[in-house]
Amino acid sequence: MTRIKRPLRRVIQTQKSLIQLREYLSQFGTIAFDLETTSPRGNGLDSDRFMIGYSVAVFDNEKWVGFYVPIRHDNPEGLFYEEADNAPLDIAIDVIKSLYGKTLIIQNIQFEYKTFFNEGIDRFQFKYEDTLAMAWLLDPSRDGGNGLKALVKKKVGYSMTEFSSFGKGDPRYTPIASMAPYAIDDVVQMGKLYHILEKEIDDVGLIKVYKDLYCEIVPYSTDMSINGIKVDIDRLKSLQTIWRQELDEIDQWFRDKLRLQEIRLESPKWLNQILIEQFKLWPILLDMDKGKSGQYSTASGNVKRWSEGERRTSAVGMECAKKILRNRGLNKLISAYCKTLVRSADINNYCHPRFSVFGTVTGRWNCVDPNLQTVPSRSDDGQLIRECFIADEGMVLIGADYSQIEYRLLAHFTQSKPLIEAYLNGEDLHKRTAAIIYDKHIDDVTDKERSSAKGVNFAIIYGQGPKALAQALKTDGDGAKRFLRKYFRLIPGVEGWMESYREACASRGYTQTLLGRRRYLPDLTSHKFKFRGAAERRAINTRVQGSAADITNLAIRNIQREINKGNLPCKILLMVHDEVVVTCLEQDAEYVAKRITEIMQSVVSLSIPLIVEAKIGN
Repeated sequence: MTRIKRPLRRVIQTQKSLIQLREYLSQFGTIAFDLETTSPRGNGLDSDRFMIGYSVAVFDNEKWVGFYVPIRHDNPEGLFYEEADNAPLDIAIDVIKSLYGKTLIIQNIQFEYKTFFNEGIDRFQFKYEDTLAMAWLLDPSRDGGNGLKALVKKKVGYSMTEFSSFGKGDPRYTPIASMAPYAIDDVVQMGKLYHILEKEIDDVGLIKVYKDLYCEIVPYSTDMSINGIKVDIDRLKSLQTIWRQELDEIDQWFRDKLRLQEIRLESPKWLNQILIEQFKLWPILLDMDKGKSGQYSTASGNVKRWSEGERRTSAVGMECAKKILRNRGLNKLISAYCKTLVRSADINNYCHPRFSVFGTVTGRWNCVDPNLQTVPSRSDDGQLIRECFIADEGMVLIGADYSQIEYRLLAHFTQSKPLIEAYLNGEDLHKRTAAIIYDKHIDDVTDKERSSAKGVNFAIIYGQGPKALAQALKTDGDGAKRFLRKYFRLIPGVEGWMESYREACASRGYTQTLLGRRRYLPDLTSHKFKFRGAAERRAINTRVQGSAADITNLAIRNIQREINKGNLPCKILLMVHDEVVVTCLEQDAEYVAKRITEIMQSVVSLSIPLIVEAKIGN
């Protein structure tokens, strides 16, 4: 078979050269690909972004060869304005479509995937390799980050040009002569990087996790953003009005109680001067020192302690603290949810949050613009916000949530008999833990005792230090240590597992999740106790929380696979921590809820069953 010669020019600007490029690329199964984009705001990052050009590179004759296709470059308006020498748009788009069925190497699939959708290019027709996913799996907390420029410098030994060198203006006004070598360099270096990372990820045994999980879920996360979720704008505005009225009432309460005209509840300085110094309603708490500003901290943690009467806070002081906490809560509800959701909704009242599969070092997804992962779920106010997420007419929403997944993983990893028995018997883990520690029947455990046991379970999973545990238990440092010693003595297996796991992590230099994802922690062997202790807590936290992320990622993948096969008539809208939210026709709701529950509960096999609770609503 005769080889098709590569185009002579690296910047493709004519119909003839586009056809030549298309024929040349047809010989290759894997192509490094990168987009240069802009948007109406001119930053190239918004959901309505579009291409101004694209670059491709192939591995030909033992080296990467790249090309740039400008399609929407422009020149600033002016007396001597002339059109930029772009390639014919329709044919340039057709060249991309001619790559259907091929594998595209991309740094951060989500960016190109969303732009393909905006441009009417069928994003499902490609296979993908993501150098960002590879690099993140190899080291999620890499010094310098996992951006293309930093990776190429570290792995390839080459310093790339930063896009900022073109200035802060609209990218479409960057001259083609300047953009082309930059864009070509991007794909050529990306191809070199891909060869290096592919070998590294295979060497550490993560190639299957990368291929079978992350190459699937990253596109799915972008589809979730494209789908969006509908919000009730009128209800959000109504809640804002109601909560604004309550804020006014809180202000008036302080005016009446303190007989002051000027109320500045958001000002730490005002709270210090009025409530601590002038009226002495808030006593100085233990371990409370003045900061650099010369004021005591009025952070919510301290205000909560005053609200509970610590250091003999007076009844009026406690009420002031409760009002302050309520004031802060309402302001957050209004700014973070009411205003943000209304502002971010499109003309059809859909919000389109961006999900980042690589947004945290543990593997939990990150959600921004807007952040729906912080919507409170247990409070009455949080429930009111959640009720503002609605289904289309004739449709329902289904939220399927793993029950105590991290505590179940703690039981599985430690093989602690009391923890395993609690779950096998269907008991409340924290009540069972409290019953053992306080030596009483589980039915006699008080809420306070359950809360203390939960505090220790939580502290172990989330890597809290002694100070945070003491605050959770409402005791001092010595009291927290005594409780922890009692916990370890009466709940056998936990301390032993923690010690052996910390030692294993220190010897190899990293912690691992259930699927073998690594997080490197150099401070595990630090001579400084503070740094070593923090690293040891991160090791435990990543083992548990990262494994929970593995399970939810597998659940998303398996649910979407069933959808793709036509076996599950629904669409995934959100993943919020351990909860998957889908939408389906009302008549399919019971079947979809039952099937999703089955899928999520069977993604992995542990010593104890995974339990999923599915709820259906409009």
